[in-house]
Formats: sequence, structure tokens, C-alpha cells
Amino acid sequence: MAGRLAQPSLPVENLTGAARASYRWPTHGCLSARRVCTFPRTYLCTLGGTPTDAPGTRRNAAAFGYAGKDPGDADRPAFPKVRVVTVSECGSHAAVDAEIGGVAGKGAGEQALARRLFSRLDPGWLLIAGRNFYNWADWRAADTGAALLWRVKSDLRLPLLEPLPDGSYMSALVSPKITGEARRRLIEAARAGEDLDRARPAGRG
Repeated sequence: MAGRLAQPSLPVENLTGAARASYRWPTHGCLSARRVCTFPRTYLCTLGGTPTDAPGTRRNAAAFGYAGKDPGDADRPAFPKVRVVTVSECGSHAAVDAEIGGVAGKGAGEQALARRLFSRLDPGWLLIAGRNFYNWADWRAADTGAALLWRVKSDLRLPLLEPLPDGSYMSALVSPKITGEARRRLIEAARAGEDLDRARPAGRG
């Protein structure tokens, strides 16, 4: 899958408004933070995680663990830690969905908990997420019809498809498995406004 998106200029230089491939501007992306608020009938949400203390019971210690320590360590914290990842409404900060897990062991990170939420995203939502959450597989998993507005790390190379008057530009996210000439052809198809899912090589990405 690949989709056209907007790469904003300062002060939100790392935000990327995403697009399903069939969308066209102005509904498929956003150029600046203020334009996000003008999306019609869109529920604006954020994805984020936080650890919190749990009561110091044996069951909680076994289920969630301790931050940075094994349960038997003499200098472990007094209480087990619980990690909570939520989808929250931007205006009220109320959590509309959440996943809870431990802070130790495999699958204890924010990304792992966030993956459990992606299948429950609503098509009427616009989900904002920090750069910690972006990778190709999770971006695809979150493509449930909701609009995605995620930061990305500065080393992610975004090809210039079309410059825009405010200094930002249209770009595309392409599977890292697609390289070389196949990638170049896909980017050229994006510049031409073609359906990128049809243009990509069969069985890849």
C-alpha cells in the first residue's frame, strides 16, 4: 500500500498528514496544524502512552512487573508498573479506547499495546501520533479508514511529489520492501496522480 500525504513546513515540520490512495486534496491530508480543525465531521484524537503504579500485590507483580527490575531484586521499586496506551479525544482529553499491559518483558512497549488498538479505529476519526509509533507495518495496520496524522523520524526520506504554496509538499509513503526501479516507478505514478495500490508491484509491500 502507498498513499499521498502532505509534508508540512515549520512549525510542524515533522507532522505528516496521511491519505488513503483514493483521496484527493483537500480531504486526504493537511498542511498545517490549524487546518486539521477544519476537517468536516472528524473526531480529533491522539495516541499516547504512560506508565503508572499498581497496588503492590503478588498478582500485579507477576502480571505487570517492575520498571527496570526483576521482582526478586532487592532494590526494585515499591510498586509494580502498569503501561497504559490510550486513544484520547483532543478537546476533553477523555480516553475513548485503551490497552493496558506490563512494563517488563516481550510486548511491553507502547508500540505493542498500540497495535491492539488499530483494528478498533473508527473511519470518522483523525488520529494524531508521535514519531515513536510510526513504522511501515503499524501504519498499514492503522489504515482502517481513519485519517492518520503521525510524526515521523527525521531520517525517513519522503520524496517530493508536488510543491505547495506554503512551502510544504505532497509526498508518499512506500513500503521499504520496494526498492530500486520498482520504487522509482511507483513514485512517478504518485506524481502522475495514479492509484498507487494498483501501480505497486504485485505481492510486495
